[in-house]
Amino acid sequence: MVHVFMYYYFFVCTMKFKPPWWKKYLTSLQILQFVVSLVMAVFFVQAHQTSLSLGKRGCSGWNAFLISTAFNFTLLLLFIQFFFVTYSTKKKKPKSK
Repeated sequence: MVHVFMYYYFFVCTMKFKPPWWKKYLTSLQILQFVVSLVMAVFFVQAHQTSLSLGKRGCSGWNAFLISTAFNFTLLLLFIQFFFVTYSTKKKKPKSK
């Protein structure tokens, strides 16, 4: 769902239409998406640990999960940085002569 809105936003900007007013909310939604994915990762880690404690092999795809989680965490940090740089800093006014 997030990507549908994201690609629509890119389409509108590419076609030189008036940019949507909801860019800030889209960025917030993307941040929420990454937070939710990391919270859900906790359940996968728990399942993996439970499987190991029962003497089983653990969950298949563990290495791919670790790489994916690290990538999602990196993207979360980048989106948070973008959000604060774009929306939280005051724009400097040009000096008048």
